[in-house]
Amino acid sequence: MLVLLAALAALSIFSANADGSARSESSTRTAVDAVADTARRAKTILEVRNDAFNDAVVYVIHGGMPIRIGTAGGISTSKLTIPDHMIFGGTPLRFSLRSIGGRGRGITESIVVYRGDVVLMTIPPS
Repeated sequence: MLVLLAALAALSIFSANADGSARSESSTRTAVDAVADTARRAKTILEVRNDAFNDAVVYVIHGGMPIRIGTAGGISTSKLTIPDHMIFGGTPLRFSLRSIGGRGRGITESIVVYRGDVVLMTIPPS
């Protein structure tokens, strides 16, 4: 993301307005601020590929507290949004699964997640 911001700032400095006049420094800051604002609003997604037959309830564990974020249907891929209030810079999260109609449960290792990330998880067939 930082590389993108630096590249955008460099491109904006050398670009011109539609009428050919030089672009001011304030418009460069505006472009960089717009990219940064978009990054702040980006959704953080947990993409769950469930290769098992049973649906699974998915929890994100933040500070030791599990919070339900959705259900991953059996034999399908689900995209679940991780709540923004859980992400502060690089935030270590764990994920927990509970099989619906089965005995399966699972918990992941801790993974550092940034706002706007897409975290991939696969539930193997049972």
